[in-house]
Amino acid sequence: MLWSEHAAFMDALFEERFAALVGPLEGTRDALLVLRASSAAEVVERLARDPWTSSGHLFTKQISPWHLRLGSLD
Repeated sequence: MLWSEHAAFMDALFEERFAALVGPLEGTRDALLVLRASSAAEVVERLARDPWTSSGHLFTKQISPWHLRLGSLD
């Protein structure tokens, strides 16, 4: 199921600081990713490299711009 390849891919996104927060949504098969990207096209391009995307295990349902108003993602 390419679990270790997907995990390595996600770890690399986090180490590169592209992925800020990532985790499953309780009670669903979905996950929420808070990413540091300049555009939706950048998100699509970067996530297309995930082995789970190319194998059909994972797909992007929605991309929404978000602006942090309180707190920090240092």
